[in-house]
Amino acid sequence: MTAICPGFTYSEFHDVTGMREAVSKKPSLMWMDAETVARQGYEAVMKGESLYINGGVNRFLNLLVKLLPNKIALRLIAKSTKDMRPVESE
Repeated sequence: MTAICPGFTYSEFHDVTGMREAVSKKPSLMWMDAETVARQGYEAVMKGESLYINGGVNRFLNLLVKLLPNKIALRLIAKSTKDMRPVESE
């Protein structure tokens, strides 16, 4: 079994969830195409890797989160994803 962590991937997922406008504001260097994500995931499975993080930016962010104290890392993640969370109706 391999867990694939692709990050932002161009697909219809963001259209279905109504998040296309919000995620489209993210820098293009954070995005990968679905074909590349799938190919890299398949290669990771065939190599027997248990975890694969697609893309250099995602691997760097993963390393950064590991190096930061949890409190700071969680604050940064919450801030960077705030515009992608659905607005709760009252």
